[in-house]
Amino acid sequence: MKKHLTIVGGGFSSWVAASVFAESGYSIDIFEGNNKSFGSQQITPNGWRALSNLVEMKSIQKYIEPFYNIYIKKLNSNNELEILYHHDLIEKNINYGSIERKCIINVFKKKTLAKNKTKLINSNITNIISNYNYSELIDDKGDIFKTNLIIGSDGIDGVCKKFVVGSNNYIKKKKIYRTISFNESAYNLSKTISYKRFLKINVSGAFHSPFMDEASVKFSEYLKQIKFKNPSVPVISNYDPSFCDDPDELKVRLANQMCNGVRWRETMD
Repeated sequence: MKKHLTIVGGGFSSWVAASVFAESGYSIDIFEGNNKSFGSQQITPNGWRALSNLVEMKSIQKYIEPFYNIYIKKLNSNNELEILYHHDLIEKNINYGSIERKCIINVFKKKTLAKNKTKLINSNITNIISNYNYSELIDDKGDIFKTNLIIGSDGIDGVCKKFVVGSNNYIKKKKIYRTISFNESAYNLSKTISYKRFLKINVSGAFHSPFMDEASVKFSEYLKQIKFKNPSVPVISNYDPSFCDDPDELKVRLANQMCNGVRWRETMD
């Protein structure tokens, strides 16, 4: 069975994943797009050990800028930085440091492309349509690509982080609902509605998504008729995971939760 996967994104994690899967015999399509890496990657001792299992350290040694001291500071009442803790890394002989992100990306990129199993595609994925057996990816040139396995590594604002949850394939655009057949062309569908990804799942409604905007407005009007008492303890909502004891603000958060994502991890943190 042919092993193949598609990676969306061209950053550090994309090329590390590509390198690992290429070593395991996968053929890879990687949509690097107009990725522009900048800044440095700070790496701890555990990070260096992990890197040593993936690449020869001598290939990145010349790019490393070591850290010799770590200072933990706080801003005191006089608006001055006060040192809380100082860690001397020279005496402790602990390996901390940073490496320019584009340099370490190039190391993994060169290693991956040397396998001759990776196809580099310089376009950006704008839409993803998931069927049961495969997914269709549409890029900014209008080309369609089919794949069975996707690694989404295009950042927090990337297409892989944004998806539409629908009930019975109902899609909303400008308050118009229509039924979409999964047999309909992905390209034609992308020209009809504005979305990032369509995924058919068995749910009763498009909760916690923009498709609940209209219901959220009506719910908000209904909440205005109800008098909320001051809570005896601060309340945390999944929409805005911060303490709140203001009755009016709690109404706003309840309405907003209908059409926004559930921030469960941040709530628990």
